[in-house]
Amino acid sequence: MHLPLLGAALAFTNFLQAPAQPPVDKNKVTFEMTIVHTNDLHGHWEPTKIGDDTYGGYARLATLIKKYRAEDPDLLLVDAGDVFQGTLYFNVYQGMADLTFLTRMGYRAMAVGNHEFDLGPEVLANFARRAPFPLLSCNLDLDNEPALKGLIKPYTIVTIKGEKVGLIGATTPDLPMISSPGPNVKVEEPIHAIEEAVEDLEKQGVNKIVLLSHLGYTLDKEVVRKVREIDVVVGGHSHTLFTEDRNAPYGKREASYPTYFYRAESEDKDKPEPGGEGPGQVPEDCSIIVSSFEWGKVLGHIKARFNYRGWLAGWRDAAAIPVDGTVAEDPEIAALKDAFSRPIDGARKQVIGTAKDRLNGDRAVVRKSESTMGDLIADSMVEAGKLANVQFAIVNGGGVRNSIEPGQITVEAIYNVLPFGNGITFVELTGAEVLAAFEHGASGWEAGDGMFPHVSEGVKLTYDMKKPKGSRLVSASLNGQPFDAKKVYNVAVNSFIARGGDGYTVLARAKGRRIESGVLDSECLLRLVRARGTVSAPALGRVTVN
Repeated sequence: MHLPLLGAALAFTNFLQAPAQPPVDKNKVTFEMTIVHTNDLHGHWEPTKIGDDTYGGYARLATLIKKYRAEDPDLLLVDAGDVFQGTLYFNVYQGMADLTFLTRMGYRAMAVGNHEFDLGPEVLANFARRAPFPLLSCNLDLDNEPALKGLIKPYTIVTIKGEKVGLIGATTPDLPMISSPGPNVKVEEPIHAIEEAVEDLEKQGVNKIVLLSHLGYTLDKEVVRKVREIDVVVGGHSHTLFTEDRNAPYGKREASYPTYFYRAESEDKDKPEPGGEGPGQVPEDCSIIVSSFEWGKVLGHIKARFNYRGWLAGWRDAAAIPVDGTVAEDPEIAALKDAFSRPIDGARKQVIGTAKDRLNGDRAVVRKSESTMGDLIADSMVEAGKLANVQFAIVNGGGVRNSIEPGQITVEAIYNVLPFGNGITFVELTGAEVLAAFEHGASGWEAGDGMFPHVSEGVKLTYDMKKPKGSRLVSASLNGQPFDAKKVYNVAVNSFIARGGDGYTVLARAKGRRIESGVLDSECLLRLVRARGTVSAPALGRVTVN
């Protein structure tokens, strides 16, 4: 009758004598996935010449992607948005040729960028309907946009080596101001939308989450500090160069590849092992951010490592690989590129003039200071508006997309500088409105936003960027005379800022006082180059930034 008590006693004795279980190593890697990524391709099928080398090109990207896929057939190939817009190719094919390239290269998901809306919802819908991979954005409300309803998903789940991985997309909240989504597309605050997507994924048993972000680096840092569940951010929109090469010839380094951030702290910390040659280990409660600059000039590659809980534990083999002349072109993609190029080769290669000097339209320049390319574009708009008695022109830096190197100028080069197909609008503005527009142009200077103003010959502006926003314009004159607040001026602007793009609401309010010229900004520049034959860089000195 005492046997049950005896058995319990023996069991308790055995429990006391059992060896203690070793503590769980929370950094022990139980899962690893290869992420290969691009962003801000902007229709750049061809390599871009920089100095003595060329960078990018879809056929070179394909070579590297095939190499990494041979090493890991289950790699995750993704894009963080802005496949659209930037070259004559996009203007002709409206993204459908780019879709063919992405499909052949095996992309598994893509975030929706702002430039995906440049031609309106219908063009994006045409792309999304035919894409074999999901287009993602968790902070776009498309319920009232019939063209896109049901075509863009907040997130998707992919299976990699038997493990579920969540991919969330996010789009810049500045979308309505910098593109053309139309009145039916609503943009929600991204962090709350990301949190909701994370919650949905966790309910489905997903504990490894990658954010495909077209928010820009500044917002990406805010996201990882506030949304603890995000493991990896693949970023885009800000064209940020992550690399260990501090002397990279193709761009200015702004961050290490990758960079990790404490999720609850304010200061960012570079990874402890520069170069990412061996396995990097992140401290507990950290996320990593990576990005691939722009135009396919580099290709991002990282092996993200996770512990048994699905928490990010580190990485290895991390690099932003320069896609330079040492990378051979993949024959299949090169042949496809040639097939798409052939119908427009004659037009795009037509020589229309010669550049005596470099016409600087570099992104880092046009969004912060006067540029020779911006000056020339503004001058071409005044030339086009002579019959309408246009007195001067304003160009937003964000609308200037490329430089022109010394030598022959082709039609394609013009479209690469001005790819958006914006018309020229002639608008009557009071001097007070002109001054308000110039003041607004300095409001995004720190962030390098697209509203920085470039002006035609005869206009002189001086800014003091140490002053608060709204009080930075020190002086403004036309032909040596200060602008008169009550006088009316005839001004040429592009149709994008005329309707309030880049925050130029003062122009949008000038209804009933404007004329659509019917001439594109690219056509204005084409005419100027053809008329001059040889183009010199305008002398700087129109806009002074202190």
